[in-house]
Amino acid sequence: MSYQTLSQFQPRLSFRQRWPVLAIGVTAGALAAPLQLLAKSRLGGYEILLGVVSMVVIALGAGSGLLALFVSTVITFVATPSRGPLIGFLPFVAIGVLICWIGGRLYRDRQNLAAVLWCIDEFIVIVDRNVHIQFMNHIA
Repeated sequence: MSYQTLSQFQPRLSFRQRWPVLAIGVTAGALAAPLQLLAKSRLGGYEILLGVVSMVVIALGAGSGLLALFVSTVITFVATPSRGPLIGFLPFVAIGVLICWIGGRLYRDRQNLAAVLWCIDEFIVIVDRNVHIQFMNHIA
């Protein structure tokens, strides 16, 4: 029996199929930066940007999350009046990359699990606590 990876069951998406997802990541980063700049006087950190990057990674994967992080980083850096020391800015970028890496792995694992459950030739339905259907394979 030969070893097969799950990537063989999942088709690779072309750029034409992926550009809407990437555009959402860029748009989320572009919208989060002004919100963060407005709230910076109250919060002091980069909580809004990290929250948006986290949501993009969970919903769309690491590629879109990195785009959102890059766009929000560039807009925030350019729009900040005093360039000053980057001591507070570098941890934000490092944490954002870490979120993208960990979230991307979780997103990929979720996609792999869905591929495995889809390929099983038995009736599979996954429901939440409120008995709302979360996943149903093609046999179901």
